[in-house]
Amino acid sequence: MRNKSLISSYFLQIALILVAILFCFQSSSYADDITLKWAPNTEPDLAGYKIYYKRGFSGPPYNGVDIDQGTSPIDLTIHDSDDPYYVDPDNPEFLLTGLDENDDYFLVVTATDNEEPYNESGFSNEVSTLVDSSSGGGSVSVTSSSSGSSCFIASCF
Repeated sequence: MRNKSLISSYFLQIALILVAILFCFQSSSYADDITLKWAPNTEPDLAGYKIYYKRGFSGPPYNGVDIDQGTSPIDLTIHDSDDPYYVDPDNPEFLLTGLDENDDYFLVVTATDNEEPYNESGFSNEVSTLVDSSSGGGSVSVTSSSSGSSCFIASCF
């Protein structure tokens, strides 16, 4: 195992490359679903990711309790493709459902390794999303607080 601080630093750098938050709304979907997508971590001992979230205001603690996937953090695996919390290690993304309409959500991602006990990176940059169904078909606007980029009904780059 590499030096834990080096791993933490590397995980943080990878997680900071949170490249996009996407959403796909079809006629049968609702405005309360978003897909979080980020740059993959390439550490050989990567075990998975954690998505932390909360609603209301920016910053920790990320202690969300009210979406379909459960309380924060949401543990994601890269090893079992049959697991509903599986993410592709080469193209990590995850659908979050059950977000309350017209509420701001704040999200960060961390990476974990397979040490016992596992090591976890620091938080990625925070992204916020306002889920708004007042437009009839539903829309999601996403803003990254650290990169300054924003996204409206499209992918962020």
